[in-house]
Amino acid sequence: MIVIRNVTLRGVMVMKTEITVKIKNDDRTETIKPLTIDIDIPEFDEFKGPDNIREVFYKYEKAVLKVGNAAAEISTEEYFTELSEKEVSGTLEYGYEGA
Repeated sequence: MIVIRNVTLRGVMVMKTEITVKIKNDDRTETIKPLTIDIDIPEFDEFKGPDNIREVFYKYEKAVLKVGNAAAEISTEEYFTELSEKEVSGTLEYGYEGA
């Protein structure tokens, strides 16, 4: 899920994007707890017209890609950690008993 919101920090309005990653099983139970990361993005008033739209959009795109990559990296690490713990405890079902 991606959310864009305004936040007031020290009396200043800041625009943020927030990405939440959830990994769920077929039965809709969560494999890992939801992970949420947010990052500052350009304010609407930074888009002053056609002269700077590419520059500001680049800042926005760079921020969103950075937070998306971080969310994917962290959630994948948590997923494989959980997977390895289940495999060691023998709870994974591959048609045979685990270790």
